[in-house]
Amino acid sequence: MPFFMRDYTVRRFVGMSDEFTEFTATMDVQQVVPSSSEFAQDGQRKRKSVNTWGAVQMLAADPVTGTRGDLLLYKGHWYECTSCENRDHTILRHWRGEWTRQPEGSEGRDNASAKIVLTPTG
Repeated sequence: MPFFMRDYTVRRFVGMSDEFTEFTATMDVQQVVPSSSEFAQDGQRKRKSVNTWGAVQMLAADPVTGTRGDLLLYKGHWYECTSCENRDHTILRHWRGEWTRQPEGSEGRDNASAKIVLTPTG
């Protein structure tokens, strides 16, 4: 698994505000292969998504509370974390995340009032 790991920029929002922190996380990122399930009932293509594997827990969006999930910058596009599960039952003991591509301009870059650069450890 370490062969596929690379450093990626992750943006984490502070509470319900537009303030965020950015840090670098080492992960394996893989695009989800399109299938028939990629299309909505009206025939429109659903948003692209990626899966990640890494040692750092990511925060998933919560539509009930309106909490924004972490954003991952991958190949010039932002993806929001929709799920992150601990896979401690495997020998690799990692976090697996699911991410959905965000519409252009929705990443909070232009209206963010604070930016702090952090690097998580462990």
